[in-house]
Amino acid sequence: MAESEARATLRATIKKFVDEIFGFYLTDQHNNLIIQAGGARVLIIPDDWIEGQTVVKIMTLVNVKTPVTAELTKYLAAENNKILFGKFSLDSNAPAVLFHHNLLGDFLNRNQFELAVKIVLAVAAKYGQEIEKEFGGSKPA
Repeated sequence: MAESEARATLRATIKKFVDEIFGFYLTDQHNNLIIQAGGARVLIIPDDWIEGQTVVKIMTLVNVKTPVTAELTKYLAAENNKILFGKFSLDSNAPAVLFHHNLLGDFLNRNQFELAVKIVLAVAAKYGQEIEKEFGGSKPA
């Protein structure tokens, strides 16, 4: 499927911002951006949303091989209530704990984008150790 013009424009904007802020990035097989910083790998996905609008998905793995238990799900739900921006989720197939935040692509500005990426990095650093200690698993390599 061909990329929409709105998504292509958003992707170019994000690449420009990442170059200015971090100076480097990798891309995956879908041309999404990957930033390695602060011991975490952040995936940035520009995407089409609804009625020609776009969204930027910013996500990272917090822990891998973490047993999914009732205690872990209660902990993540409670932490989701405390965190102002972003949210935790589980990939029970991996198993893994993820953290992600979304931004409206049509209104994206550099400062907002930079702050969102740094929030995702900070949460991964803080909670990665806590989750590993309390629930097992490990921070991704």
